[in-house]
Amino acid sequence: MGDFDAVIVPGGYAPDKMRRDADLVQFVHDMDAAGKPVAAICHAGWMLVSAKVLQGRQATSFYSIRDDVEAAGAKWSDEEVVVDGNLITSRTPADLPAFCKAVIAALNPVQRQPEQFGAALARRSGSMIMSTPASDPQGQRLTILIW
Repeated sequence: MGDFDAVIVPGGYAPDKMRRDADLVQFVHDMDAAGKPVAAICHAGWMLVSAKVLQGRQATSFYSIRDDVEAAGAKWSDEEVVVDGNLITSRTPADLPAFCKAVIAALNPVQRQPEQFGAALARRSGSMIMSTPASDPQGQRLTILIW
């Protein structure tokens, strides 16, 4: 976990399979507990339910898992993006522009344009590791796990 700055859980039905892996569930839980950005879109709310990070939080998701999200203790709302501290949630791929903007804002207290990142993507066992180059204008390197 110490090597990562954020976790982004994708939508679709992958989160239902991902949450069957206790290590992945624990990783999401630990990232949230550490106050690092945890972003989830569409059906990714299932992972948040399993990681037990929704109690008392504001969140959104694909409408069909609203009951699951609410049963886990979240206050669900039908908005394109909901940010509650380090938790960022969105409903559908149509919300990606707002979702991505919120994720970038969470990663960059000093606002920068995405094109300044020059992010490199590397594939690893079906996941993507996104890491900014060492030439980052702020002299920082970000590493994000995207399933």
